[in-house]
Amino acid sequence: MKPRFDRARTPSTAIQLFVLVAVVTGAAFWVTYGVVAQLLERRLGDEVDAATSRMEQGLARRSAAVVSDLERLEAFLLGPGSSELQGLLQPGAQAADAAGRLIGLTRLDRLEILGEADRVLSAAPNRAIEGLVLPRAATLPRDAGELRADPSSVSGASWVAAREVAVGERSVRLSGAVSFDAALLDEIAAGSGVAVFAPADGAPLYDTAARLDGTRIDAEPERWVSLRRRVPESGTPVGHVRLGVSRAGVDRSLTRLRGRLALIAGLAALIAAGGGVLVARRSMRPVSRLVDAVEAIAAGQADYSFPARPGDPLVDMATWFSDVQRALESQQRRSRAAERVAAWRDAARHVAHEVKNPLVPIRLTVQNLNRARREAPERFDALFDEGSETILEEVAQLERMVGEFSRFARLPLPAARPVDVEALIDRVAELHSSEPGLEIVRRRTEGLPQVELDPDQISLVLKNVVGNAVEAMRYASASGRDMRLEIATTLERRTIRIEIEDTGPGFSAEAEQRVFEPGFTTKKTGTGLGMALTQRIVSEHGGTIEAANRDPEGARVTIHLPLQRDED
Repeated sequence: MKPRFDRARTPSTAIQLFVLVAVVTGAAFWVTYGVVAQLLERRLGDEVDAATSRMEQGLARRSAAVVSDLERLEAFLLGPGSSELQGLLQPGAQAADAAGRLIGLTRLDRLEILGEADRVLSAAPNRAIEGLVLPRAATLPRDAGELRADPSSVSGASWVAAREVAVGERSVRLSGAVSFDAALLDEIAAGSGVAVFAPADGAPLYDTAARLDGTRIDAEPERWVSLRRRVPESGTPVGHVRLGVSRAGVDRSLTRLRGRLALIAGLAALIAAGGGVLVARRSMRPVSRLVDAVEAIAAGQADYSFPARPGDPLVDMATWFSDVQRALESQQRRSRAAERVAAWRDAARHVAHEVKNPLVPIRLTVQNLNRARREAPERFDALFDEGSETILEEVAQLERMVGEFSRFARLPLPAARPVDVEALIDRVAELHSSEPGLEIVRRRTEGLPQVELDPDQISLVLKNVVGNAVEAMRYASASGRDMRLEIATTLERRTIRIEIEDTGPGFSAEAEQRVFEPGFTTKKTGTGLGMALTQRIVSEHGGTIEAANRDPEGARVTIHLPLQRDED
């Protein structure tokens, strides 16, 4: 039986209503505060992770820079038309200032040229050591720069390496160094924090942008999220790098949020106390709905709508709760989208790096041909034919890789418009209808609505998935297996499900886990960008794509696309 309220019970009911509104409002605000605090702390952790990643990348780049510049000097000294090496092997005025001339061709901070018994023939910028013996040069690494203590560096540490340049039985040794400088600390801090390098036996080198040191970070730990990393991580430590990201922005945001929530809570309490008598007779049902709304929002239902009729006194408050949760979910979606874009950009940079690989055999082939023309002209024609084939093969591979990279890196944003998905699938399936032995089965859903999408991009997705399925079945058909491709569409609430199944060999355990990973491929001539590009297109349409094996054999790819794109 529904409760009834009369005038005699109104005051006590008003008090009960006041207490109930205060409790429910406090609970909702506590949930909201907790969610916001969690998001802000996560963002702070992301900044620390980004600073750590920048540090690791900066250390690696400088380690590689020493070796790269020494290789450049070696190539210059051994190059045709260079007289520097002869001058170094014949001491004199030319050898004395050779380091000064050569260091200008590099990014090195220090260069020594050593002759027999590691005696310094020439040095830059410290010419005072010319003529001295530096036995430590024999212990320097060749293939990667090593971070060592360096009293001559402003920071007390440098990446060092050496390289030997030989001509016949005579040789010189090149010893180079790149300093651990404030520019690297600025790069690590990147405006979001501070970075300090402290050598093992010297004063700290401060970040020139922030002018804060590790002592202040330690003295006020509540203001910073910090970590300490020794360098190098293995072997004898040269010093340590302290990273710090300020909590000031997070603390200010939480303080403002607490103030606003307290203000809204106070206003809600005043409204409940002043209008308790009036709303006591009518508010039990809205309060019950408000409790349901708070529980739904706390459970993560961002699209929850408060079911109220016009005149319900708590509808604005519940709507505000829902709006806050929707805003938080929208922020999380944008954050996830930014992470995906960053991952795609990293993959594109990786592929761009890999494009350089075919240039090595091309360069070596040309050098061999030039050498043969000079030293063995009778073999030049035979070597020319063989070298031409090598160059053409590498150029063809280069063209394929550049094409895939360009399509992956320059994919435009979707130009969405209402599209008949069934017709789009039919056009892609028609491309393979003439495949020998292939049976294509279509399962349609009656009354399937149009979907807002970019038809060219989604067509590319379908072509990639269907093409991979047909290619897999084509190889499997050699063992007598039937070739059957099934494409089904299903309407699920506000999304369309596209399921593509084949009777091929299915995915290996590794491929099933990494099929959408940029750079992963099982094909000899593949670039590993096809399925990564497919996932990127589906994600930018607000959908999802999954790949799995069928039972007992074959593969299945499932695509979910929303009927209408979310513009958040």
